[in-house]
Amino acid sequence: MEGFIARKDICSFTEVRAMSERLDAKGLIQLGSHVAAILAAGVLVWTVSDFWWLMILAQMVLGILITFLFCPHHETVHWTAFAST
Repeated sequence: MEGFIARKDICSFTEVRAMSERLDAKGLIQLGSHVAAILAAGVLVWTVSDFWWLMILAQMVLGILITFLFCPHHETVHWTAFAST
């Protein structure tokens, strides 16, 4: 059980630092794509509103996208989303 919680041989420190680089452009692209996906799912819900069985599927897609809003929020709380924060 020892070594199970914190394995050090998965990634080196320099690899983790390279993956954790903060860039405003990457954050804004992620935000824009997320907003676009939610808007598209909202239009889908509105478009299929006459068919209850498609409406359920479209609302599930919209709900999943809205749930994923927690991911950028979580990164912002840890100050890893944008370089200029």
